[in-house]
Amino acid sequence: MKTPKFDYNNTELYTAKYSINGYCLFIMVDIENETFVFGQSNSTVVSLHRAEYRVLENTTQKHIKELRDRYLQRGYTQLTTKDFI
Repeated sequence: MKTPKFDYNNTELYTAKYSINGYCLFIMVDIENETFVFGQSNSTVVSLHRAEYRVLENTTQKHIKELRDRYLQRGYTQLTTKDFI
């Protein structure tokens, strides 16, 4: 199996509104390597501040989940924390 790649220089960031607890749901997509990371900003090793493009902010969590599903349907690979450690 090929090791998935993730390059911050090619990333698009989509974030939901911040909760009262100070975190947000996000999806960060590497458009060249066709990989993405989905999760909550308070429990990830991915640095949201390093994203090259901030495409959409303050949207709903439902919209972020729909984006995740759309990228999976297109054949993108969803990365997990272990892919970064």
